[in-house]
Amino acid sequence: MNRTVTITSKNHKYKNTYGGNIYMSDFCTDYEGSRNIADRIISDWKDDLSRHKQMENNIRSYRERKMNNGR
Repeated sequence: MNRTVTITSKNHKYKNTYGGNIYMSDFCTDYEGSRNIADRIISDWKDDLSRHKQMENNIRSYRERKMNNGR
């Protein structure tokens, strides 16, 4: 059984990143199935990077529009 847990970061450095999903099996020491923890971490990092690039593109686009409209 998977349960979604949301953890709110109190550290500003990580405020805008996705922490990923935490599964009940992450805490089960006798779980014999595939955990794919490393794959999940890499996938979450790629998602964070993609969102960061999109945010930078949105900011750049906004600034260009603002400059072209004469402020």
